[in-house]
Amino acid sequence: MDASKEPIEKSLIFLKSLFPPEDMCGIWCYDTAGNPISSTYTGKERTVLEKALKRLGAMKRILELYKAGETDEPRLLGSSIGMQWAAIFTSERRSRRIFVIGPVFYTNVSEDQIRQGLSQDLADELHHILDGIHTMPNSVFLNYVTNIYNALTGRTLSTINLFSGDDDKRFLTAQATSKRDREKVYVYEQEMLKTVREGNINYKNAFMKSMRISQGVPIQGKDPLRQAKTSLVVMETLISRAAMEGGLNPEIAYSLGDSYLKAIEDSEDSGELFALANAMFHDFVYRVHRTRNDKGYSAAVQKCCDFIEVSQDRRIAASDLSALCGYSEYYITEKFRKETGLSLSEYIRISKVEKAKSILASTSMTIKDIASQLAFNTTNYFIHTFKGVTGLTPTQYRKKLRQESETF
Repeated sequence: MDASKEPIEKSLIFLKSLFPPEDMCGIWCYDTAGNPISSTYTGKERTVLEKALKRLGAMKRILELYKAGETDEPRLLGSSIGMQWAAIFTSERRSRRIFVIGPVFYTNVSEDQIRQGLSQDLADELHHILDGIHTMPNSVFLNYVTNIYNALTGRTLSTINLFSGDDDKRFLTAQATSKRDREKVYVYEQEMLKTVREGNINYKNAFMKSMRISQGVPIQGKDPLRQAKTSLVVMETLISRAAMEGGLNPEIAYSLGDSYLKAIEDSEDSGELFALANAMFHDFVYRVHRTRNDKGYSAAVQKCCDFIEVSQDRRIAASDLSALCGYSEYYITEKFRKETGLSLSEYIRISKVEKAKSILASTSMTIKDIASQLAFNTTNYFIHTFKGVTGLTPTQYRKKLRQESETF
């Protein structure tokens, strides 16, 4: 045995022991160039699963995350066939390592489904080792991943810090082994939708209970990714209707819903869909919360505010609001300033920063991508604007949220 690999192999054996026998999962160690160092898998099984990690695009995504500096937290990586992994980035004095946990399936997948998503040679090779790959809900898998992350880094991250859930291991274990309970699904879904109608920003427990107890549309489809997308489309429909019942302007709700539906359809892996579900719920809840704390603006100014809310992915000018309300630019900007106490540009900046705070709190999207999504000219200008409003850079704000959650 290579003496340099021996400590790592011992670490992997210890980390593997954190999984109970019924949910046993493989663990890998790579260098930051994607070269394998060690794995709890051996022989043919290791060769085939390493090939799957690369061909399904997960390793490419892991290296992209590393190069982008998005390495503070565990990252979920999905695929088109329902197979997924998690990546944990560690930094030591002399070396940096990437630990990969998995694969697991997040839903039951047939051999025919795998053959539709892979080349024939890899599908044939996977056929012989499928029985060794476990199926478990995202919430269960992520709980194990968080435990491994804590063991590797010495931190005390919990699932609530990472994916807005609580760290109730007993609930997770029970959910993993019990059959689908439709009555519980209904009860938890109603609790979840109630938090949307009320704009209750203390929504995290209700959201994650629903996500854990319900594994989505119960019909087994030919495409696991398509099935996950269908479940999320159903979720969007329920949430957007609940938001309108809670007072959110239908024009805003439908526009917002359409943007999430497009993002769902454009998604290419299960990890992205899981994060998207969290972001969507967070977004609708906070919009209802703001609506229920209405400032009593005139119809014209409220129309401007609504337009700004649904147009944060573009640059907004006074001419846009003038055309929207049928007033001159001078009249509408002065009226806007008088009623809101802010100039149009100040209001837009604050509105975009509030949206950015929501994204930072509910997703792991990069700062560069957030700046682009919110139509800032440059990433630096976005950082400058965010700090001007909050007193913190986006990175500092995300770190502060994480520390507060850990303290809580």
